[in-house]
Amino acid sequence: MSDHRLETILVVDDNAQNRAVARGHLAAAGYAVELADGGQAALAAVEGAPPDLILLDILMPGMDGFETCRRLRARPGGDAVPIVFLTALGDLETHQHAIDAGADDFLSKPINRVELLLRVRSLVRLKRLQEELVRGVELIRTQRDALVAAQRRREELTGLIVHDLKSPLASAIANVRFALGEAGVGQEVREALGDVLTAGMAMNRMIMNLLDIGRSEDGALVPRPEAVAVRALLDEVGAEAARRAADRGQRLVIESEALEVRADRDLLRRVLENLVDNSLRYSPEGSTVRLEARADAGAAELRVRDDGLGVPAAYRERIFEKYVTLDPASSAEVRSSRGLGLVFCRLAVEAHGGRIWVEDNHPRGSTFCVRLPAGG
Repeated sequence: MSDHRLETILVVDDNAQNRAVARGHLAAAGYAVELADGGQAALAAVEGAPPDLILLDILMPGMDGFETCRRLRARPGGDAVPIVFLTALGDLETHQHAIDAGADDFLSKPINRVELLLRVRSLVRLKRLQEELVRGVELIRTQRDALVAAQRRREELTGLIVHDLKSPLASAIANVRFALGEAGVGQEVREALGDVLTAGMAMNRMIMNLLDIGRSEDGALVPRPEAVAVRALLDEVGAEAARRAADRGQRLVIESEALEVRADRDLLRRVLENLVDNSLRYSPEGSTVRLEARADAGAAELRVRDDGLGVPAAYRERIFEKYVTLDPASSAEVRSSRGLGLVFCRLAVEAHGGRIWVEDNHPRGSTFCVRLPAGG
């Protein structure tokens, strides 16, 4: 062992000769040996430093081996010390009583040196391995707790920073909109301000996604449902995304039946904004993104179709998890969860009791599907 401590064996036997024989064999093999002449002496011997193994005679006057074993096992940490019964009795009933009392093994009298040392070495080694395993588990638990605490502090700090970004960003967006509404703004300046507004709105979506993901993980993302006219909501989302689509030479087409859902309007709007933004970003120039809504068997299905690279089947569940990026990494147009948008979409839809998934958009691209209970 690393500390060079000799393993200690406690020999409990009322016969002095038997104790002497066992001590001779064990001491010659390099063990430290303690002796006890009965059950009470054995209980007293383990009060200080528990031994690494106990050899326990069964037939002793007063407290026999069975009762001694039961009392040893009842002590704090008593299960950790191997106990080997020494017995001249070979009947099955005796063995069953020994097992019931908590024995780990048996040795027959008279003691055979080779058998004694093999049993002792095996059980002591097993005890040592168990102790190392317990220490390893405790170390892992301590490290895990430290990592969890550090992660929690990081998330709290991130939440504070993200929350504090909302006000200055909202002010910046409001001022850009004000400037765009002023007469006399040149076309180039207007286009530059439009780019700033688009970037600001994207940042705002990311901030809101981060905050809502944090709320969901804390169990605090609770929708406030109201009657939502789906076509009006799609038109609102489409109007916001129209400039981004035009800048890329893309078209955004809306096709919706007249239907209504009970949902948190703000959450549902941001789900659609994220899905449309994702499809525009990963679709080629000149392509069409379709935003559709229809009633289906007591539910409302919203679909965002694009002509991008599509999502491989193996990633269609994982893409809604944090920080998932699809291969090949060398492509600039690889679809990714970015750790925010699609994760938020899944959490928000599931908070409504709905479902979100992705499927092929034949002949090319992806269809992101949201299914929600329809409103009355």
